[in-house]
Amino acid sequence: MTKLEFLGLGGNQIRGPLLSQVKIVVDYRLSILYGNMMTGTIPTWLGSLSNLTWLSMSNNNLQGPIPDELGSLSMLKLLGFEGCNGLNGIILNAFSTLTNLERISLSYIQLEGPIPE
Repeated sequence: MTKLEFLGLGGNQIRGPLLSQVKIVVDYRLSILYGNMMTGTIPTWLGSLSNLTWLSMSNNNLQGPIPDELGSLSMLKLLGFEGCNGLNGIILNAFSTLTNLERISLSYIQLEGPIPE
């Protein structure tokens, strides 16, 4: 599926760790994975999807910190992790480099620290 531009799997009952098979998709634009039962950490390889404009993984059972690698998603317009109450750590300074970001939703997760400029 190297030509796939949109992956919409929101609102299903996908369980277990975030799909590692998704990594084979090299020209993502939209990734909609919200409202499932995915577990585990956010994979660092998501930061290599340079054409990604939407990443919505809200309302899953994800844990751990948001990886710094997401700061390299320069095309990103929407980022959503709300309701992933197992996420924790500091608010990334890397988010301040996302100049195309129009919408970010980090509600109901356990972040700490100052909001980057």
